[in-house]
Amino acid sequence: MRKKTDLTKGDIKSHLVRLSLPMMIGLIAVISFQIVDMYFISILGKNELAAISFSFPVTYLVFSAMMGLSIGVSSVISRLIGKKEIDKVSVISTQAIIITIVISLIVSLIGIFIHDGLFTIMGADPHLIPIIDDYMFIWFLSLCFMAIPIVGNASLRAAGDASIPGMIMVLSAFLNLILDPLFIFGYWFFPRMEVEGAAIASAIANIFSTIIVLYFLRFKKDMLSMRAVFDFSQYRDSAARIFNIALPVSLSNIINPVAGILVTTLFSHFGAEAVAAFGIVSRIEALAFIPMMALAMAIGPLTGQNWGAGINLRVRKTIRTAIFACIIWGGIMAALLFIFSKQIAGLFSDNEHIIYYASLYLMIVPVTYGLANIVNIWASAFNAIGYPRRAFIMNITKMLFAYVPYAAFGAATAGVVGAFVGIALCHALTGIMYQIWNRYNFPRARD
Repeated sequence: MRKKTDLTKGDIKSHLVRLSLPMMIGLIAVISFQIVDMYFISILGKNELAAISFSFPVTYLVFSAMMGLSIGVSSVISRLIGKKEIDKVSVISTQAIIITIVISLIVSLIGIFIHDGLFTIMGADPHLIPIIDDYMFIWFLSLCFMAIPIVGNASLRAAGDASIPGMIMVLSAFLNLILDPLFIFGYWFFPRMEVEGAAIASAIANIFSTIIVLYFLRFKKDMLSMRAVFDFSQYRDSAARIFNIALPVSLSNIINPVAGILVTTLFSHFGAEAVAAFGIVSRIEALAFIPMMALAMAIGPLTGQNWGAGINLRVRKTIRTAIFACIIWGGIMAALLFIFSKQIAGLFSDNEHIIYYASLYLMIVPVTYGLANIVNIWASAFNAIGYPRRAFIMNITKMLFAYVPYAAFGAATAGVVGAFVGIALCHALTGIMYQIWNRYNFPRARD
């Protein structure tokens, strides 16, 4: 392996900035172009939009599992680099790609055979099933090309390089943006393929990402080895190392959409306006959280390498620095969203009830954004150092035993406003509790 970045030396703040900025740009590109993607599909009509909406829970579930796999790979590789066991890095990164391909093919085959019945069970109307089929058949068929860049980029980040993954995310999103209208509406010499065209555009963009990430892993970073592909004696050890982290992380990732579904169901009792408002603020939060998401991704390789090297002080300083940045950014977002709450809500709807609920949420909940993201920082750190079960327990405790019950209790006592207050209290109390507990019970790396 060559051109790795040693994160056990140098200024921690500089490392965090260098690792976070490219990922922040990449995340902004992906989320922004997903919104544009939905816009193109919405032009086709409400049936097409509804069909794609039915696909979201399934695609997000698979994506969450793949993200869990990528976090496991990143954790293992970063700790190996910290321990200076460089010869094992190419074995893990190579076999991680092969494992990803095998899992993707299995999921693809299952998805292709069951997706008709699955979406019927989910409540899709019979006239929507053919539209969903057009999209999901291609999505499952090309799943491998979505998964490989996710895991490959994680390997690059673990080696201390966030600029290449960020660049790949931006280029892929931009390519998808260009191809979407061509395949969906049939511009120039392209056939009009509507929803099926959206899936093809995404597949081509993912194939492009796969080629680029494999090129950098093999020829620029020397992290892929043909010998490792056929070294079957190592696969059991590689899989055990990766899945020790990936399984609990994947389960933890799945909890968040489940909790979101439960809270959305809760708001449905107060009318379509409350549900619509919650949907709006959820998307606003996704944008507001991008810097903190990028920061959480950045501390993974930084803490992993220093943990592997046994440098406890740098591990703790990394976490402290990241938490301080979260508090600052959370405060800035809270102030901006409070001041411009009505104007921001008005960008998404002209319904006065939706604007009222959305602006009220933006004045109450963002006050606790800084504390809310403390949990993500600690979870990322625990995953990176090989303690995924702690991260899993933290997340499941917060989402299922605080987030949902607090929102339900608040709704029962004070309606929609009470639910918003309950969500804010959940963020604040769990953030404070986990900060105190983890600060005094954080494990020590072995020198």
